[in-house]
Amino acid sequence: MVLRLTGIAVGYGPKTVIQDVSFALEPGQILAFLGHNGAGKTTTLRAAMGLLPTRAGGVHFDNQPIDRLDVAARVALGLRMLP
Repeated sequence: MVLRLTGIAVGYGPKTVIQDVSFALEPGQILAFLGHNGAGKTTTLRAAMGLLPTRAGGVHFDNQPIDRLDVAARVALGLRMLP
Protein backbone atom coordinates (compact mmCIF):
# COMPACT_ATOMS: atom_id res chain seq x y z
CA MET A 1 0.00 0.00 0.00
CA VAL A 2 1.34 3.42 -0.93
CA LEU A 3 -0.89 5.90 0.93
CA ARG A 4 -3.39 5.23 3.70
CA LEU A 5 -5.44 7.65 5.77
CA THR A 6 -7.30 6.07 8.65
CA GLY A 7 -10.07 7.87 10.52
CA ILE A 8 -8.56 11.31 10.17
CA ALA A 9 -10.18 14.44 11.54
CA VAL A 10 -8.95 17.88 10.48
CA GLY A 11 -10.13 21.42 10.94
CA TYR A 12 -9.40 25.11 11.03
CA GLY A 13 -9.32 26.87 14.37
CA PRO A 14 -11.91 25.36 16.69
CA LYS A 15 -14.03 23.97 13.82
CA THR A 16 -13.58 20.36 12.68
CA VAL A 17 -14.16 20.24 8.91
CA ILE A 18 -13.74 16.54 8.20
CA GLN A 19 -13.85 13.56 10.52
CA ASP A 20 -13.46 9.80 10.22
CA VAL A 21 -12.09 9.97 6.66
CA SER A 22 -10.30 6.82 5.52
CA PHE A 23 -8.93 5.58 2.22
CA ALA A 24 -6.06 3.48 0.93
CA LEU A 25 -4.22 3.61 -2.38
CA GLU A 26 -2.28 0.73 -3.88
CA PRO A 27 0.56 1.25 -6.38
CA GLY A 28 -0.79 2.43 -9.73
CA GLN A 29 -4.18 3.51 -8.40
CA ILE A 30 -5.53 7.03 -8.92
CA LEU A 31 -7.99 8.65 -6.55
CA ALA A 32 -10.13 11.70 -7.30
CA PHE A 33 -12.14 13.67 -4.76
CA LEU A 34 -15.41 15.04 -6.08
CA GLY A 35 -17.90 17.18 -4.24
CA HIS A 36 -19.39 20.59 -3.77
CA ASN A 37 -17.48 23.56 -2.36
CA GLY A 38 -16.81 23.11 1.33
CA ALA A 39 -17.08 19.31 1.27
CA GLY A 40 -13.52 18.85 2.57
CA LYS A 41 -11.66 17.77 -0.57
CA THR A 42 -8.74 20.18 -0.24
CA THR A 43 -8.68 19.80 3.53
CA THR A 44 -8.21 16.05 3.13
CA LEU A 45 -5.34 16.56 0.68
CA ARG A 46 -3.71 19.15 2.93
CA ALA A 47 -3.83 16.72 5.84
CA ALA A 48 -2.22 13.98 3.74
CA MET A 49 0.59 16.36 2.77
CA GLY A 50 1.11 17.66 6.30
CA LEU A 51 -0.08 21.17 5.52
CA LEU A 52 -2.73 20.77 8.22
CA PRO A 53 -2.29 18.77 11.42
CA THR A 54 -4.66 15.87 12.00
CA ARG A 55 -6.78 15.92 15.14
CA ALA A 56 -7.41 12.19 15.04
CA GLY A 57 -6.49 9.19 12.92
CA GLY A 58 -3.32 8.37 11.07
CA VAL A 59 -1.47 8.94 7.81
CA HIS A 60 0.82 6.19 6.45
CA PHE A 61 3.03 6.17 3.38
CA ASP A 62 4.67 2.89 2.28
CA ASN A 63 3.31 1.36 5.51
CA GLN A 64 5.25 3.86 7.65
CA PRO A 65 3.51 6.46 9.83
CA ILE A 66 4.19 9.96 8.54
CA ASP A 67 1.90 11.92 10.85
CA ARG A 68 4.82 13.74 12.48
CA LEU A 69 6.78 14.43 9.29
CA ASP A 70 6.76 17.93 7.85
CA VAL A 71 5.83 18.72 4.24
CA ALA A 72 9.44 18.67 2.97
CA ALA A 73 10.02 15.20 4.43
CA ARG A 74 6.82 13.91 2.83
CA VAL A 75 7.84 15.32 -0.53
CA ALA A 76 11.27 13.71 -0.15
CA LEU A 77 9.50 10.36 0.32
CA GLY A 78 7.72 10.90 -3.02
CA LEU A 79 4.33 12.19 -1.86
CA ARG A 80 2.85 14.94 -4.02
CA MET A 81 -0.36 16.97 -4.04
CA LEU A 82 -2.09 17.91 -7.27
CA PRO A 83 -5.24 19.90 -6.47
